[in-house]
Amino acid sequence: MVRTFFSPSELKIKVDPTVELSQINKEEPTKFKPIGIGKPLLIRLHSSYIGDLKTSLFKKKQDILISSTISDDITSEIPAMAVHQLIPNRKDRDLIYPSSRNEGTELIYYSRALDGGKLNINLEIKADKFDKTISEGISNGLSNAAGIPVFLPIAPFLIAGSKIFSIGGSIANKLSEKTPLLSYDFSIVRNIAGLYDTNSGFLVGGIQHELEEFEGYSITRNKADKNKLELSKNGTPYDGDLPYIIISIDGKPNVKYDDFKAQIASTSMMNKFYGKDENSLNANLKEIMEVYNDYKYVKKIDSLKGKLKSDNISEDEKKQIESLKDAYNENIINKDLFLK
Repeated sequence: MVRTFFSPSELKIKVDPTVELSQINKEEPTKFKPIGIGKPLLIRLHSSYIGDLKTSLFKKKQDILISSTISDDITSEIPAMAVHQLIPNRKDRDLIYPSSRNEGTELIYYSRALDGGKLNINLEIKADKFDKTISEGISNGLSNAAGIPVFLPIAPFLIAGSKIFSIGGSIANKLSEKTPLLSYDFSIVRNIAGLYDTNSGFLVGGIQHELEEFEGYSITRNKADKNKLELSKNGTPYDGDLPYIIISIDGKPNVKYDDFKAQIASTSMMNKFYGKDENSLNANLKEIMEVYNDYKYVKKIDSLKGKLKSDNISEDEKKQIESLKDAYNENIINKDLFLK
């Protein structure tokens, strides 16, 4: 057995006897940034507790698939199905953290500038011994997607980065047939009359009528790793039958996720139009979808410019329109092409 970690004494590192090793890195956690119209929006998966898998004697472990459907102003007609994690051979009551050992990403959603009043997201955890073709296809896509989820059109293709993979059969339909362990709907809401604004921070998601089971529990940090989150009460982590997830909502920009919305658009379009030869779209799909994304935002900006010219507009309305126009502008990827 090869060891890769050694104690300070073995490496002859001097440690102040008055300082415990656990205190050396006691920094404060990074604070969340507020979200709002015109500001970035980053939704991240932190942990998934799978509860009781109801497995048989001969099927004690199952593969876990974490996916979402997202509806925003680009994909309102056909929500995009994104796969975030595929974790093989897990047993009952496992608490799963995003890790380099898992196939997938912790990213759920990203926008460079929130530009709508409401964003609807459904997160699901499904368990099964997934078909080998599905598992291999998703794994291949996740490894090529550079930290962004892979997207599943209804067509038998998988979109990962700028490439399309053929994985045979109607994969999205097959996955949709699986009964989820957990299905959690939530919305990001800003500036809608009668509704409460969503703020940045942590959220605990679960099946609506089961959430009362978690009353009295708090989001706490794992004793072995303070960056791993779990639900616990009186110092004891939850280990019951019901599944839950912990996600976060943040307003921090992250340039490595800038392609996310273009891929949502790609998936939405592929649900409507796809060829039998997947390679025919490989080369320029991402670029085409970026232009599609940009065109929609340019049209939105033009519409707002018309409203600003109206004589019957208050100063407060002008400020709101300018803020929204700035948000649309921030979401344009090819500014040199559209904004001359």
